[in-house]
Amino acid sequence: GDWGRRGWGAESGREDEEKRGYVCGAEGGIGGYDVTGVQTCALPIFTKLLKEGVTEEELSAAKKGYLQSQTVGRSSDASLSNLLNGTAHANRTMEHYSGLETKIRSVTTEQVLQVVRKYIDMNRFAIVAAGDFEKKETKAEPAKDKK
Repeated sequence: GDWGRRGWGAESGREDEEKRGYVCGAEGGIGGYDVTGVQTCALPIFTKLLKEGVTEEELSAAKKGYLQSQTVGRSSDASLSNLLNGTAHANRTMEHYSGLETKIRSVTTEQVLQVVRKYIDMNRFAIVAAGDFEKKETKAEPAKDKK
């Protein structure tokens, strides 16, 4: 789904993601999740990603979203102070981030596909569901009169 702000494709690309089959949702019930829905939805998405990669539009939106989030992250005094402290601790300068952003701007769809194929192995892919999936019913307690 919403790969953009957290990785790939932004809200503006959601329609394209839906057309290409990259959007799924499996939340259902009262705070519960349809684990089977996640499995039947996620596996084809990753298979398709491994086969086709991302489009230029998806990559462009992802880069734009990521770079904007970095700029916004430096726009408050507290965030900038934390960034500068971390940069000094890592013995870096702000040139490091400038260089990183330049590299991100130059990433191609073919490079994304190569990385996806290198790090995603469907033979080692697992979906793990953890938590209490029992439906719990809560009964409302009757209101007490205050006298």
